[in-house]
Formats: sequence, structure tokens, C-alpha cells
Amino acid sequence: MGQSLRLFWAACALGDSQDDSGDSMEKLARWQHEWHITAEAEAKQAIATGFANSMTEKGTDPMKAASFLDCENGDEFWQSFRSAYRKTGPLSPETGSLAYLKWKDWETFIDGMDENEAFKGRIFVPLAGEWRADGSAFFTQIREKRDWVTALQKSQWQGLFGSPPAWSSDNLVGFMLCPVGFALVQYVIFLVHKMRSNLPEDAARLNLESMLLAFVTILDSNFDHLESSNWNASSFDLAVNLNLEDPKFYPRYSDYTASLDPLPLRYPTWREDLPYAESQFTVADRLKRQLVEPFRVALVGEHGPSNLENLAAIQAATEVSHTSHTSHISPSHTIEAGHFFSYLWQLKGLSDSASLSSSLRISWDAFWGQPLTESAGRDKLSTPIWTIQQAVWSLREFARRDAFLRTSKVIICSEPLWLCVLLHAALHDLPPVPTDPSSPSSSSSRLLTRASAAGRVMCLLVDFDQVFGLDEVDEFWTLVERTAFGRNGANTNGAVSATSRMTAEMLWWQAGIRVPYVPCLSLYISARYKPTKPDMLFFRSSLPGASPFLRVLRLIEAENEAARGSSGVNIDTMTKSMTFSEMASYRSIAMLPHIPNALRLSDMYCIGIPLFIPDEPMIHKFIWPDDPLPLLSKIRMPAMRGANTSEPSPLDFQVAGRRYYQFRRERHYWLQYTEWWVRPHLLHFSSARDLLEKAMLSGEEAASVSQKMRKQQEKLKIEVLDFWRFALTAALGWTGE
Repeated sequence: MGQSLRLFWAACALGDSQDDSGDSMEKLARWQHEWHITAEAEAKQAIATGFANSMTEKGTDPMKAASFLDCENGDEFWQSFRSAYRKTGPLSPETGSLAYLKWKDWETFIDGMDENEAFKGRIFVPLAGEWRADGSAFFTQIREKRDWVTALQKSQWQGLFGSPPAWSSDNLVGFMLCPVGFALVQYVIFLVHKMRSNLPEDAARLNLESMLLAFVTILDSNFDHLESSNWNASSFDLAVNLNLEDPKFYPRYSDYTASLDPLPLRYPTWREDLPYAESQFTVADRLKRQLVEPFRVALVGEHGPSNLENLAAIQAATEVSHTSHTSHISPSHTIEAGHFFSYLWQLKGLSDSASLSSSLRISWDAFWGQPLTESAGRDKLSTPIWTIQQAVWSLREFARRDAFLRTSKVIICSEPLWLCVLLHAALHDLPPVPTDPSSPSSSSSRLLTRASAAGRVMCLLVDFDQVFGLDEVDEFWTLVERTAFGRNGANTNGAVSATSRMTAEMLWWQAGIRVPYVPCLSLYISARYKPTKPDMLFFRSSLPGASPFLRVLRLIEAENEAARGSSGVNIDTMTKSMTFSEMASYRSIAMLPHIPNALRLSDMYCIGIPLFIPDEPMIHKFIWPDDPLPLLSKIRMPAMRGANTSEPSPLDFQVAGRRYYQFRRERHYWLQYTEWWVRPHLLHFSSARDLLEKAMLSGEEAASVSQKMRKQQEKLKIEVLDFWRFALTAALGWTGE
């Protein structure tokens, strides 16, 4: 900061102060009056329609984007402040002077509220635009300053989904009129104190907490408020500076990541992870001779698409080789598939969806007594009803009685991952039927685990607490150590593999199990990229942040159309299930990641359709799921709890949730292990505004990207199918001699 700004701030600090406590209460009364005027009409509407203001379809007003994102609402101060911030940054004299003026107004107002003891439960702040069907309001009782700031900032959402109350320009010193601008005012004040002043530690900490309170309420949300605005800043540009330990200022998030040590890139193929001395010709020939009919495959897992992924890979691996030095395997055999514990998903467009329904041997609910998750119908108030011992015994007895499972040549288990561990224990020493001298000595030897868990941090314990509870975790870890699943020496035949690099890393961190990374191929999809529409399809998402992101997208579309007569591109929203052929007819697809690895990514990759995903850092707002983490105290196997590693923890930053100002290095580090970052030739956007610009992909550009994706898919196919042949041969009893 320049000398002129320092002198200006010093003069302001020495100026005369005046008692504005009465003025504060007058502003509060005026705000309450303005609220009352707006409230009467909205309450009547809520009673008449049964809908809150934000639930009513508002259309796409072309003025809303500028008003909501850029505070283009007639207040000259916010226009001047945004212009200064955009042109000169947060540490310029011009930006700092404006920020200080607004901050002093705010402090004077708050001090007056304090003097009148307004922060002791005497104020009730209604949530702007939200009403019950009987006309009563949702409100927050203000007991402290923190409640006050949080309640008021919630009103900014009505600028996105509904109609905010018509505040006057100086009401609450303009705070309500531009909440995102006020957060940037606090950011400027924080930076000046951090970089230029010598505040005592307590005062500096209070200053940081004040900034974080504004930041997490407005900017720490999983949609792009600043990203699509014209303030020339993103929320992550702010986040990298919101600490007291690092004295350096980073103008951009990219400046911060560039200052980090290079990330160790480790993407070994399964050939590097496993011994692979035998020739592919020998493996293929041996596999061909073992494919006697009926060749039964049992697919175990609650996620139907994952089971179909594994089945399609087995079918492709046993029918034809993709390497020139390997003999072709005759496709004359028939694979008979049986599905266990799967949900009957509506899998439109999948060639094997009907066969999954007809070959389901037992559903999840029929065996376990209740749905696994709330999305599948589980009562959120239900309690665990199983113990590990009961589950292993029940699985063993079921396997003993079910002829298909007993006679299956191979058993493929996917998810939940803890089920595969229990199945290993249940099938141990349970001989296959009929006894075949060439078959493995036990059923568990025929079990191949495809560890998915979507790269989630709980990994082996995803959804474990809903079935067993905390008291059973120690017994589970004991079981992992006893079974072949937990002994790395037994995994050299590929008995356990991970569908994503993130899952492989999580297994190592959580339980010390090193497994090969073998990605999904989605070979069950026959549709191929054949664009007949010049449009983009926005893939449907259940993310809480998907709705506001799409709303911002539509507002900017309307703004562009008003400015130039056209938004430039039509983006269709996927509001219901579509066949893969329908998806393949779009020129491109946009998708918000919701987990580190999603099967829908490999689905689109198999089709070869150009795919847009958020770029870093925006992707961090979506890719890390807000999963419940009830088993944190026992999330790692006992032998791993004291393990030291030089790599950042994959746990800490996910426990922190959406506090983006924390664990910045960890998020950046672990992103490289997600499937969204491993796959090449994906297209990236930095905001909703950026997506609208990049969606204007020409037919030639789209065709070029699609061709690159198809070539990469063929490379993956060679590697993955070779692995399946190797793993299947080992599971069928061949030891390599």
C-alpha cells in the first residue's frame, strides 16, 4: 500500500468521533419499516399461492445478473468501489480509501447498536422473501453480532432466486444493497492490517474472524458468485490470503499454486503394480481353455451401473484381444450373469439393463432388511441392526444355499467396499460346486474386488455406520487383517483393483493396502458421438450448488441476449433421464463433478462427446462431497493410525468441508488423483460466464476433441482388458506354471 493511503488512514483514525447511537437505531427502525412494507405483499402472496417468494418462477430478467453479481443497482458508491477494485486491485490507495469510508460507516452503526444493547435478543431478522403457507415468516433472533451478519447476508440469495426487498441506498450503510461488495470491503480492510500494520495478535485474530464471517456466508458457497461477476476476482483469489501465518500476498490463486513445490505425479499402470512375467499369449490361451460353459459370473454390489461395467469388461476381455501379439479368443462361449444385492435402477440406454433386472438373485433390502442410504429409501431415524459376526455368518449361509453363487466361476464385488471384505471372510474355505481340480481351493479365491467407493474419504467405511455402527469398526478392521483382502501378498494376482487413482490412494492411506489402478471403460454403452444439434447439454446433478449455478447461467444468458440479441449458444438442461444416444446427439456436455470419481465420466468418455468440467480452482467447490464422517476416530486401520507420511492428508481438508481458506495445498495436491484430472482431453470452464463463451464450440473443434478422446479410450481399453485377462486367469486357478 502506498504512502498516501497510509497517511489518509492515519488522518481518519485521528479524526473526531461522534455519538451516533441514536442514528443507528433510527436506521434500524427505517430498515424494519421498509421490510414491513415489502412483507405485507409477500405474506399475502404466500397465503394465496402456498409458495415462498424464492419458489416462484421469476423468469430470466436481463438486469438480474448485473444487479446480483455486480451490484448495478443505482448506488454510486458500489459502482465506484467495484471500478477501483477491478482496475487497481485490493491494495491500491483508491480501493483502500473507499473501503475505509464504508467500513467506518459500518463500525459507527454497529457501535450504536451495541450501545443500545440491540444484540441481546431484542431484534428478529426475517429471511427475505421466505414465507410459510400461513403467512408467517422465517426469522433469526439476534443474540450476538455473528447472528446479525449471518441473517442479513442470507437476504442476498433473494437477488438470485426471488425478489429482494427494496432497500434504500443508505439503509444499513448500503450493506443490504451489495452484500458481496461489503465482503470485499472487509477483505480490503483485513489485507491492509495483515500486510501493513502491526496489530497485536488478539486484534489481528479478531480482524481475521470478522473477514471469515463475511467470507463463509457469501463467498464460501458452492456456486460462482465472484467468478462470474465483473469484480476481477474469484473467491479462491481471496481464500489464499485469508490467514495470518503467510505474510505474502497472492494476487491470484494461480500465483499461490505456482509458489508450491511441484506435485509428485504417480500414475503407474497395473503392470507396474503387479508382477507380470507371463506373456499375453500364454494368458489368453490359458483363459480360452478355461472358458467352459456355462461360464457363470456373480456380480455383487448395490450399484447396478458398476456391476454392468464389470460384466461388460469381462465379456470384452474373454472375446477378443486388442494386442497384436495375443491370439484371439473365440466368442463362442456364453457368459451367464447373476446379480446380488443390487437396486433396480432405471438404466435407460444400457444394453444390459433388462438382463440386470431379470438376473437379480436377491435385492439389497431383501437381504439386509432396510435400504442402505436415504436416497434409496432409508429412514434417517433408523438404527444399525447388524453385527460383523452376524453379517459374515448370514453371507456364508446364503452362499451355501444359492446354487448360482456357489457354481460361479468368478465373483466380482464392487460396492459398498466393506461388503467385499465380509464376502471374503464368508467364502473362506467354502468349496465351489462342483469340485473341479483346476478350480481354486476355496470360493474366496474366485473373488475379484473392484474397489470403487467413488474416491470418497471414508473408502472402506462408506455407509458402514448405517448398517453396523461405531462399535463394530474394530471388529471390521480385524477382519480386514485376517482376510486375503488385507494381505498385499495375496493381491499379486489382481484380486483387488481400484476403479480410480483416488480410491487406490485412499486404500493405502486408510489400511496400508496397495492395489493397482484400473479405470472404468463403460463398454456397455453402444452409443457413439454423432452430433445433430449445435447445442450443449448440462448434465443433471443433485448437488445443492447445481441449482444456483444454473440460475446464474440463465441470468447471464438473458444479459447477453439483451446486449447482443443472442446469448450465443443454447444450453439444454437435463431434467429427466435420457438415453445415451440422445446425449450423443449434442455437440458437447457440461458436467459438475460431485465426487472424485463418477461412472458418468467414463460413460461420456466412451461415447466420445466433448465434455466441459470446472477448472481449478472452481472445481474444488463441487468435487469433494459433503459426506457425513461419523467414524473419524477409527477411520484408519489401527496399524496405520500412527503412520507418518510426507504427503498431505486426504482426510483433513474434507473434514473441513467448504472452508476453502483452509487446507489449500491439500486440495490442490489431491485433485491430481481424481478421475476428472487424470483423464486427458477434457475441456474446462472457470465460471458460468466462461462456460457460455466456451460453449460456442465449432463443429470442427468438437470433432477434433472427440477424436482425441476416442484414441485415448482405445489405449485405456488395451491396458484394462489385458488386466482383466490376467486377473481372470489367476482367479480361475492358473498360477503361471
